Amino acid sequence: MADYGELLAPVLRRSRNDALLNMVLGATIVPLNLALLWPQWWAIAICALLTVQTGFALRRWFRLRAGSAIVKALEQPATLDRARAWPPLRADKYPPGHAPPILQVFVAGRECKLRLDKAIAKPFLTALRAQAPELPLEVPPAMLAP
Repeated sequence: MADYGELLAPVLRRSRNDALLNMVLGATIVPLNLALLWPQWWAIAICALLTVQTGFALRRWFRLRAGSAIVKALEQPATLDRARAWPPLRADKYPPGHAPPILQVFVAGRECKLRLDKAIAKPFLTALRAQAPELPLEVPPAMLAP
């Protein structure tokens, strides 16, 4: 079985990069849409939605910075409150063999979503379960290695 610490580093890197990409795209597309399509009502509506999405990406990136409460809890997974696959469906509602690419973790009243690569999802969740066997981990069975 792979070491949890070795698996956590690429998960955090992927999640931070994903949040940063979403922030950069939102910060680029919103002003361009407004500059090019200003008087159109639908352009303003799209920009409003993209601004909200950019705000959520900024929040996720901020919560995943080194030394944050969520990252410290992930480094000591027994301190996590719970973790679940996202979107949060019952395990039998996911298609057979499907593994959602996002893990939502909760600690001290805060939550953050981690982006998981398909290749690392099962080993990471199996190592997480081994590190924190008491952690409520709500994921479909397809996400855990046998």
